[in-house]
Amino acid sequence: MKNTPHSSIDGFISRRPSDRIGETRHQLGKVNPNTELAASKKYKKETILPKPINLQSEIDQSLQQIDDEKTEKPKKRGFLRRRHRKPKKPITKARRILRRIKWALIIIIIVAIGYFGWKFIVTSGNMFNGNIIGLFQHKKLKQDANGRTNILIFGTSGYSMNQDNGWDGAFLTDSIMVVSVDQSGGNGYTISLPRDLYVEHTCANTLGTTSGKLNETFYCAYNDNNKSEKLGAKALMKTASTITGLDIQYYVHADWTAFKKSIDAVGGVNIKIESEDPRGIYDVATGINYKNGEIVNLNGEQALALARARNSHGGYGLAGGNFDREKNQQKLLSALQKKVVSVGTLTNPVAVSNLMDAMGENLKTNFETDEIQAVIDITKKSEKMKALPLVGRKDAPDLVTTGMYNGASIVQPTAGLFNYTEIIAYIKKSVLSDRLAKLDVLNGSKQEGLASEKAKILEAAGYRIGNVANAPSKTDVPVIIYQINESKQRAAKVLADKYGVEVKIGTPEGYKPNKGSDFVIIFSK
Repeated sequence: MKNTPHSSIDGFISRRPSDRIGETRHQLGKVNPNTELAASKKYKKETILPKPINLQSEIDQSLQQIDDEKTEKPKKRGFLRRRHRKPKKPITKARRILRRIKWALIIIIIVAIGYFGWKFIVTSGNMFNGNIIGLFQHKKLKQDANGRTNILIFGTSGYSMNQDNGWDGAFLTDSIMVVSVDQSGGNGYTISLPRDLYVEHTCANTLGTTSGKLNETFYCAYNDNNKSEKLGAKALMKTASTITGLDIQYYVHADWTAFKKSIDAVGGVNIKIESEDPRGIYDVATGINYKNGEIVNLNGEQALALARARNSHGGYGLAGGNFDREKNQQKLLSALQKKVVSVGTLTNPVAVSNLMDAMGENLKTNFETDEIQAVIDITKKSEKMKALPLVGRKDAPDLVTTGMYNGASIVQPTAGLFNYTEIIAYIKKSVLSDRLAKLDVLNGSKQEGLASEKAKILEAAGYRIGNVANAPSKTDVPVIIYQINESKQRAAKVLADKYGVEVKIGTPEGYKPNKGSDFVIIFSK
């Protein structure tokens, strides 16, 4: 390549002789006669010789100048002026060892955080729906019309929910429970449903029946739909909703391994043995033997044995059979929940890791990954879970009873086969006690029997009914609500939202309300 007058070497332009100020190529060695210097006689002619050019020196100087500019730092002024550096202390053997220990601890912490983070991501991916991104989001849980989140918890009768390792009864639901939680207030209720409760379900392919025991519902839908976990759980959720009257949004399916390992992961649970038999509890099938009134610490295997015990032949203390077993299951789950949310468990990485191991392949749910934080929050808030038994209620009759149907021993509502109205009213009255009230129901139309019809619907929903009568005057407005008891603010909001109207304070003109009634509702349609 031909060099131009401005060609450079390695990016640096060499300085030419003609670049010096006041000089040109023809001026070197002589004076231009046209200049003032040549015209003046005061000056003698001088021969100006060019200085020798050392190209390598020029380049070295340029490189040195660039290096100086890079390394030179501006001086700090005032209080920012750099202090005089103290001489470094010699690194002793002890300091060297401490430094190594410090870096070893840092590495261990980083590895531990990475391990538990990876483990949490993998485990949550097995249990929850959604992707990893959801773990870093916070979504509120779904609610019913009354602002409650209802969860179906059920366990199948086997140590593994792997279909290849299951035995004939491994997919029958050994325990079934509904948990209702208020996300804002945190009050929670548990309702155990008898496994032998006779219900309507579809089991065309597996058993060829349209009704059967509740513990068959999941198994039938699961098996009839090509072993679909989601469709099996959906069918059981629907049936449990029919029985309780609660809109159930979520489910949790666990096997025996999940229950046993979870108890072990938190270091066992403390349970008070309560039996109508003064001797306590003895079950031949599971081998448990405890004195009445004693507080025992149970490991996973022992807790599972208590959860399964139901008055086998030759034992004592569980005269209620499955009903007593359901009570013990509720106590065990409540104790586990309290232990899980305790500070000692949540801050113990080994316990958390063991819990993840227990649940990873042994628990299924339809919670989303972005709802995990909300699940943790309501678990922490709901420290006092109140059980709502269907039998053995204080000063109230049993809502279910045993009987025979088609030659088989079953459990059925005391109101009659497939009649859940009393169960629904009891649950809603208990769960929604702060939202429900006593109502006077009036007929403001010309339609005969309208007030009685509406009163039955409200009573089934858990409301207490006062007067059922005709209104003082007819009205064209579909629903008018009067609030007598102004302290029932939450109940007023529920009624207002239910019927889409504003609640009026006072009583209808010309009407005397029933004693103790909180609201008066007039219907015209």
